[in-house]
Amino acid sequence: MVDASQQGEVIFELQPDRRLVLVGANRTARMILNAGSLQFIGKSIEEAFTSGVLATLHESVRLVAETGKAFPRQLVRLGPDPIRDEYQIDAFQPGPRQAILVFDRATNRSNLNDELRKLLYAVEQSPASIVITDTSGIIEYVNPKFTKASGYTFAEAVGKTPRILKSGNLPMTVYKELWETIIAGREWNGEFLNKKKSGELYWEYASISPIKDASGRITHFLGVKEDITLRKRSEEALRSSEDSLRVIFNSVHDAILIHELNGTIIDLNDKGLQLFGVERERALSLSMKDDLSSPENSMDELSNYWRKAVLGENQFFEWKARRPDDGSKFDVEIFLRRIVLRGKPSILTTIRDVSERKRMQSQLNQSQRLESIAAVVGSIAHEFNNTLNNVLGFAALIKKYVQDQTKVARYSQAIEQSVLRSADLGNRLLSFAKEAKKESAPIDLGVLLSALVDKSRKILGPGITIATKIDPALMKILGDRQELGQALMNIIVNAKEAIDARQDSSTTRCVLL
Repeated sequence: MVDASQQGEVIFELQPDRRLVLVGANRTARMILNAGSLQFIGKSIEEAFTSGVLATLHESVRLVAETGKAFPRQLVRLGPDPIRDEYQIDAFQPGPRQAILVFDRATNRSNLNDELRKLLYAVEQSPASIVITDTSGIIEYVNPKFTKASGYTFAEAVGKTPRILKSGNLPMTVYKELWETIIAGREWNGEFLNKKKSGELYWEYASISPIKDASGRITHFLGVKEDITLRKRSEEALRSSEDSLRVIFNSVHDAILIHELNGTIIDLNDKGLQLFGVERERALSLSMKDDLSSPENSMDELSNYWRKAVLGENQFFEWKARRPDDGSKFDVEIFLRRIVLRGKPSILTTIRDVSERKRMQSQLNQSQRLESIAAVVGSIAHEFNNTLNNVLGFAALIKKYVQDQTKVARYSQAIEQSVLRSADLGNRLLSFAKEAKKESAPIDLGVLLSALVDKSRKILGPGITIATKIDPALMKILGDRQELGQALMNIIVNAKEAIDARQDSSTTRCVLL
C-alpha cells in the first residue's frame, strides 16, 4: 500500500474460519472512511463496514480473497456531495487469501466529463424522486428528492429494496405486473400508495424502466416517481363534492334536465325519470319537442322559447307535457336557463308538475261561482216572486173580464212577457252555474239566425213581423253557440217590448235584424 496514493486502499486477509480481517489501510482510505489508523485494524469486514453501501460488499470481497474471482466494479457515494463523495470501488487479490479494496474518486476518472457532471447535477436537483436498483431490486442510488419524500436517508435506502416503502394497500397483482413488464424490457407506469419512514401514507406516480448495456443486457432498473398526494386529495374532494351535488340534484322536488344546445338530453334527476315514467338510459335518447310534449302545444312557440334561452335569455312558460309510454298529458311550468357545465354551454331545464294545482284552482273557481250564486239567490227568488205575482194577477183579471177579448188579449200578452223574462233569467242562471268550461266552436250564423227566427215568431205573435236577409257568403265565427243565440234572442225580445210600448197602433210594427 502507498500512503501518498490518491486512491484509498484497504487490505484484508482471509482467516481459516472464513473471517475476512482488515489488516491495513492507507491514509487516503482512512480519510475516505473517516477512521483513525488503528480503528479498523484487526476487525472483520462485517465489523468495519456495518451500514450503507459498503455493507453490501462483504461476500464479493471474500470471494476475491478465496478464489481471485473478478470483483464487479461499482460506483458508490459515501457522502452527501454528488461529486466529491462519489467513488469507484474495485477489488483484486494481491496474494493468496488476500484482497485489496480500492477506492478511486470519480472525479479522477477521465471518462467523467462535463456532460456526465451536468447529468448528475440534473438528477440530484430533480423535483422527482429517482431510484436506481440492480436487477434483483437492491437499491444502489436515490436522489435527494427521494430522501425528502420518503424520510429515508441515502445510507438507509441503499442496500435495501423498494419494499421499505410498501404500505400493504395495493394488491400483489400490481407488483407482479410491474416485474413482468420491466424484466421483459418494457416501461411500466402506474400509481403507488407508499408509506414513509414515519408511517405516513403518500401517493406516487411512477415510471419504471430497464437500463441496458451496450449489448442490450438489462443491468439496472430506473424509477422516476412524482408525489401526487395533493392531486389525489383534490380528486377525492372533487368526487365527494360531486357525490353531494348528485344527492342534492336527485332530492329536488322539480324535474331537472340538462341539455346540449341542440336539445339532446345529457342528464336528468330522479324526479325527471319519475315524472315522465322512463328509465335513465331511454331518457337520454328522448327529445323535449318530439317525445315529452303534447301535440296540442305550439311547437313553433317552443322553438322560440328555446332559441331565446340559447341566446342567454331566461324563459318561463306553461306547457302541456306528455309521458312517452302511455301518452298521458299533464300541465307543467318550464324554466329554461343557459349555463356553462364543465366548460361547455348547456341548457338547464326545470319542470314543475302543476296538474294538482290547476285542479285545485278549478275547484276553487267553481266554489267561488257557487258562492256568488248563493249570494244572489235572494234577489233571484224575489225576481221570480214578482213575476209569479204578475202572472197570478193577470190571470185573475182574465177570469174577471173573460167576455172582454181586448182586455183578455192584453192580459195574456203581459203573462207571456213575464214568463219569457223568467225563462231568460233561468237560462242566465244556468249558464253562470255551469261547471264545465265553455269551449269555443265554429258557428254558422245563417243556420243559427234561421233557427232563432222560427223560434221568435211564436214569441212575437201575429201582430209583429220579423224579416231576415242573410248573406250566403257569411263566414263562420268561433264562439259559444248558446251564449250567442241567447244574446240575439234578448235583442229580439227587447225590440218587441219597445214596439209594444208605442201607443200608435196604425204604425207598422217591425223588428229589423
